[in-house]
Amino acid sequence: MSTLSATLSAHEQIDYVPELYPHQFAALVQQALQEDLARAGDITSQALIPQNQQSELFIVARVPGVLAGSTVAKHVFTQIDDELTVQFNHAEGEHFEAGQALARIDGRTRSILAAERTALNFLGHLCGVATATADLCARVQPHASQITCTRKTLPGLRALQK
Repeated sequence: MSTLSATLSAHEQIDYVPELYPHQFAALVQQALQEDLARAGDITSQALIPQNQQSELFIVARVPGVLAGSTVAKHVFTQIDDELTVQFNHAEGEHFEAGQALARIDGRTRSILAAERTALNFLGHLCGVATATADLCARVQPHASQITCTRKTLPGLRALQK
């Protein structure tokens, strides 16, 4: 990742980012939430946090990278609670630096905590794929080459990883 941050500025954006539509990931999000929360839900939050407590969550980057998966992450939060406010500070394909706040989520604390692990799993994985791809593209750019898509994706994640 250090090569990427040295080669591309924090404000550059990938030229083309295909838009994701809910039909491409809604079932996957539902499956992930079911797997994470099972039948009991987030029992720790239910036991320790008052039902109507409100909070704000900031998703902050630990390392520099490229944003990918914000649409999916937002969907995760709103599937748990459609009254949560989810605001991303960067566009898909935009580079960010370590320490930058990528998103802010406001609403019921229990809802935020129930959704955050699944949302972060999608966001972390997809930002990792986008960052690695941007790094490869930057490395081949001086050689008049280009990186093309692959079939080497995880089952069920092809639309998201591409």
